Amino acid sequence: PDPQVNARAAGTYELIVQLTAGNCLLKDTMILTVRNEQAPQFSIIDDVQICRGSFVNIGGGPGPGVNYAWTSSPPGFNSNANNPAVNPTEKTTYYVSATNAVCPLASIDSVVVDVSVPPVINVVADQNICEGDTVILANNIPSSSVSYQWNPGTALDFDTIPNPTAVPKTTTRYTLTATRGACEVMKSVNINVTEIEANIIRDSVGLCLGESANLNASIRPAGASSIWTPAEALSTTSGSSVMANPTDDITYYLEVTVPGCVRVDSVFVEVDSLPADLSIMPQDTTICQGSNVILVSPTYDPVYYPDIDFMWIPTTGQLTGDSLYNLVVQPNDTTTYSRITTNGACIDTSMTTVNVKPITVIMVDPANPTICQGGNVDLQITNTEMLEELEWMPATGLTCTDCLDPTASPQSTVQYMISAKVNGCPAQGTVAVNVLPDPSLPAVKGTVCKGTTISLNPGGNPAFTYAWSASPADPTLTDPTISSPVVTPTQNTTYTVTIDNGVCDPVTTAIEVEVVEDASLELTENLKICQGDATTLSAVGTGTGRYFWTVAGDERVIGIDPDLNVSPSTTTTYEVAYEYGPASRPCGTLTMRVTVTVLDNFDVEIQANPNATTISQGQEVTLSAITSPALTNATYVWTDQSGAEVGTGQNISVKPTNTPTASYTVIATSADGCTNSATISFTVIPPSFSIPNAFTPDGDGVNDIFRLIYSGNVELISFQIFDRRGSIVFETTNIDEGWDGTKNGKKMPSDVYVYLIRLNLPTGEEILKGDVTLIR
Repeated sequence: PDPQVNARAAGTYELIVQLTAGNCLLKDTMILTVRNEQAPQFSIIDDVQICRGSFVNIGGGPGPGVNYAWTSSPPGFNSNANNPAVNPTEKTTYYVSATNAVCPLASIDSVVVDVSVPPVINVVADQNICEGDTVILANNIPSSSVSYQWNPGTALDFDTIPNPTAVPKTTTRYTLTATRGACEVMKSVNINVTEIEANIIRDSVGLCLGESANLNASIRPAGASSIWTPAEALSTTSGSSVMANPTDDITYYLEVTVPGCVRVDSVFVEVDSLPADLSIMPQDTTICQGSNVILVSPTYDPVYYPDIDFMWIPTTGQLTGDSLYNLVVQPNDTTTYSRITTNGACIDTSMTTVNVKPITVIMVDPANPTICQGGNVDLQITNTEMLEELEWMPATGLTCTDCLDPTASPQSTVQYMISAKVNGCPAQGTVAVNVLPDPSLPAVKGTVCKGTTISLNPGGNPAFTYAWSASPADPTLTDPTISSPVVTPTQNTTYTVTIDNGVCDPVTTAIEVEVVEDASLELTENLKICQGDATTLSAVGTGTGRYFWTVAGDERVIGIDPDLNVSPSTTTTYEVAYEYGPASRPCGTLTMRVTVTVLDNFDVEIQANPNATTISQGQEVTLSAITSPALTNATYVWTDQSGAEVGTGQNISVKPTNTPTASYTVIATSADGCTNSATISFTVIPPSFSIPNAFTPDGDGVNDIFRLIYSGNVELISFQIFDRRGSIVFETTNIDEGWDGTKNGKKMPSDVYVYLIRLNLPTGEEILKGDVTLIR
């Protein structure tokens, strides 16, 4: 927005400036006239930055015929020199106006001199330290406008911070250069380092009790005073190398001293030990092959050896863990076992040899003989060793089980195990006696579908001789001498074969083949049931077969018995597939369907009139059976809580006498035979009554009338009152009427009168007798 114009040629120039913002355009024009006279020539430096207190020349060499006029902002500076020197204390802009005698117009320029404030730094005084000590080199107040650089940067935690920590190994002079703008300040500090080192080569040493350890250290400078403490079990207490032979864990300290400096280092010597007796028992023992032996050592108190470890080698024949103190082994061959015991720096290797005597193999002649069914063979042990505790197993078919030469006559192939001992170790042997089975077939009954083939002896032995016959004759038995003839019988047939294996006696056996005829199937007819009821569908197929029940349209089998119990919620069609003939090769499948129509159910409820749950004993109640939806031609049976029938019809009247509760159940049956039931219960309150024993008919409105006090279903048959002579003084049949103590309008005297009351209760008639006192 502020372009500079260089007047390179005289003339008048139109300068146009335009400002565009969106759809708006602003434009202005100025006329610049460049005169033909030569402008004065002068020099001025570029903008510059100086440190406060410094001087800088801001002009240049003098121009011929040029006059200079310098001013400043802020004001205060004036000069006519071509190259004045200035030392401002704050940022200042200097202006120069140059004129000559040719051009009436002055040339103007300016330079900005920015003034930087020099940083203030404070380094510590020269220090004397011991090698390995640390020292903070300065105590500067950090400033974000100042950059710091220490030289050299070695042995410093950071070389660009105001107050670094130094750990020099040798005497070093550190110089800090602090820079802010054009100002740079430098200060130095000498750190004089006294050479000293006490460094034990190892921090810790482990040794076994009774052993010695060589403790080596690096000590500087040569000739420095050194001392090892404590002196316990040390070969010497000075020097860079000592021998230590402690009997317990201990920490040794090395102290090196030079004038003004002391250095201390330490080494921990851990003294380990092993149990006194680690010998293994038994030593060089002998066992029989297959036996085991426990390798044990004297016990020790593990409290004193918490970190002790064991390792047994080799692993061959180990039955227990190889890191245990004792070991159970069962080697197959003679083996030397080593146990390596380690506790810290202590190592011990103990060994023992287990000699293994191999198992003797008992030899039998003949080896693995073959006999026919019912035959026998003489067996003979051929070993020359002295066999003890001889036993043959199993005893099946043997003439003896503890002899060298039993006769074997097993009924089937058997392998005999022979066990004995030779010089205390086991001896074992086996012999198999193969018994040839009779060259016969088991008596079987084959089943085939009519018109299909059957192989009479699948897998027959072609090395045997066969002679087949059929009854009745079967023309499809074309070659009666082969081992496995294939036939197609048209009726039930018995096939007889004589088999000869050339070793045992020939055997004759028979095979009965049943020919399956076409089957038939009967099924329950379509039926109707009420919703929620169950029914049984029955299928009957001829011959031998299997049943598979499904829902029509669904392949999932829901039953495999001839009878299927169902309880569908909606009308459903069931399908039964009857597969007849052998299960492995069915002859055919018959299918039938039956539809079970599910009749709509109904709800029933009982409404009572009066509509109350608590009634008086004997109170008449009308019960109505209400069905939803309403039924036509329905029947109803009502029963009470005892199950006794109390009525039929949709509406009945009852007078409950059972206390404390009575209930009634109705069973409604639709015209289709579907039933539903409902029950209603009542709390039955029996009647109660009482009779006063005195009354005072004095007209005060209190106890003036003698009457029966009652509640519930009570009917009065008669109420009579008699005087002492037996004359009736009062009688009524109105239960709510009482005696006011008069007869024929005349007041009766105070006396005792007798009453007789007959009541009709829901449970029957009841008579009440007693006396009442009339008080005046």
